[in-house]
Amino acid sequence: MSGWKPCAPEHLLDRIQIEDLLIMYYTMLVDFDRTTMATHFTEDAILDINGKILKGHAEIDALYADSEALLAANELTGTYRMLMSNPRIQVNGDTATAHLLYTGLMCDDLRAPPRLVEMGREYDEFVKIDGEWLISKREIRPDAGMQDHYDGYLDQDGKPKTK
Repeated sequence: MSGWKPCAPEHLLDRIQIEDLLIMYYTMLVDFDRTTMATHFTEDAILDINGKILKGHAEIDALYADSEALLAANELTGTYRMLMSNPRIQVNGDTATAHLLYTGLMCDDLRAPPRLVEMGREYDEFVKIDGEWLISKREIRPDAGMQDHYDGYLDQDGKPKTK
């Protein structure tokens, strides 16, 4: 996202709609309303989570349908919260990009302090179709706390392994 500039006034509504899309996405993610996660994506979208590539609605929905089991397998129980921060959203007509940070927190007990579960970066591409913003590509890169399920997809520097 080099060359990023603050949003031009004529793109403010689009920028807000994109940020709202991301907030809704993260809300559904932590509320375990994951049966229709692909509705946030274009039909031919690419979802790259820690180097694992998924294409299209069927693969994206299948991943999220299995995600509750993945959390349990990683012994993540309690109240999970995902924070989205520092969004840099750049709008170019009917396309846009976003770069943001994410932080996952687990609250095991109402009286105990939360614990950091994961954190990383997200790079997204969007397209506006029939007046609605959708994710066309989403790339997630961990900085800490990557789940075991994604072992083998990234090298030691956090870059996708070449085949």
